[in-house]
Amino acid sequence: ETVRPSASPAVSASPTASASKVPVRDISQGVSKPAPVVLQPSSKPTVDSSLDASNCVVIYKIGRYEDAIKQCSKEAAAGSVDAQYYLGISYRLTKDEVNARKTFELCSQKKNLECVNELAYYQFREGDKSLARGNWMKAFDGGVIEAGRALGVSYKTDSNYSQAVSWLDKAAVKGDKDSAAYVVDIYQFELKELDLALSYARKYDAAGMSGMKERIGTVLFLQKKYAEAKSALLPCAEKDSVPCMSVLALVYYEEKDVVN
Repeated sequence: ETVRPSASPAVSASPTASASKVPVRDISQGVSKPAPVVLQPSSKPTVDSSLDASNCVVIYKIGRYEDAIKQCSKEAAAGSVDAQYYLGISYRLTKDEVNARKTFELCSQKKNLECVNELAYYQFREGDKSLARGNWMKAFDGGVIEAGRALGVSYKTDSNYSQAVSWLDKAAVKGDKDSAAYVVDIYQFELKELDLALSYARKYDAAGMSGMKERIGTVLFLQKKYAEAKSALLPCAEKDSVPCMSVLALVYYEEKDVVN
């Protein structure tokens, strides 16, 4: 298990399936998270000539991390705390963990809560769980929603599911869909409490969170409520949702509806 998920836990109709199948690094080996922008690290978009290439955040957002390190270093040295944060992220994305940690620690001292959140991943990996969780709580209270997810997953690694669900639900209520997915999957896979899994999935679905309809259908399938499962899954299956189509196929299989 890892503390920093990069995506929602995978949905599976099998009650023995792992609750998390995301490509992340183990705490003992390092930390990993998606960049806080839409572009993925591997993206190399065409540079818009109108962009200010002398601005570290702009350079970072177009995926030029080595160049961002150079420019953000200059801006951080001139006193920009935001530049220091993006410098740390750029170091991390280029796998320079030593400088990343050092940078996050420096900007944490300047009360940047994004940096406090980032530093906590290193502290947790290094074994100081209490300090890490304290920093995540501080960051979450200050509006860094990801810190709530990190807290929840950190407790999940200790099999402290009540605390895990408590923090993940708080993050989910603030809009973090990955936290919502973890709550449902903890109840489905770890705790085997399907009624609660269904209740939370419906709660998050009503709040407009993606990824819940297939979870609702999966739980209903496991409860052998095939008519309800079909009712939940058909709308998203008809919109070409692969997870919904996959679970719906299993429902039809159990009903011996070979054609469907």
